[in-house]
Amino acid sequence: MRVCRRLAIFLLVTMACGYQARGAEGDLKGLRAIQLVAYADRDSQACGIKQEAMRDAFLSRTSSTKLRVSERNTDDPVFFIQVLSIRTNAECASAINMKLTTLQPVKLPFADQARGYAVILWDNDGRILASPEGQHSQSVRQAIGNEVARFMIRWISDNRP
Repeated sequence: MRVCRRLAIFLLVTMACGYQARGAEGDLKGLRAIQLVAYADRDSQACGIKQEAMRDAFLSRTSSTKLRVSERNTDDPVFFIQVLSIRTNAECASAINMKLTTLQPVKLPFADQARGYAVILWDNDGRILASPEGQHSQSVRQAIGNEVARFMIRWISDNRP
């Protein structure tokens, strides 16, 4: 029963991430550099998912493009890759959330001053993946690569002359 409750909470949180506002076609025009941040929770790491492998999956899809990727703290938009997992018996289930965000100063009509708000330029709508524990890290790496390919198609389309 405890596992079912954790899975239900996990799915609700994951589904809620998909209802955020996301960018429109053309939002990536002029984007030349991003900062990459990868995060895997404890259960993900127990399932063999490593942050380095997540970064490698991203970089392998972007290395032949003109998009510069930094892992240092910069003012560039941030591409987040987040993997949250549940490990049960010999299986793992993971939610893969990816988004490109930037901070934008906005002065709300009722506020005294402008503040920085996150603007989502691209979002993968979240993906849920389940597989045997021994194969899970490779499955997640491949899923990240596929999602990055979708992002790159959008970036290339938006930056076509």
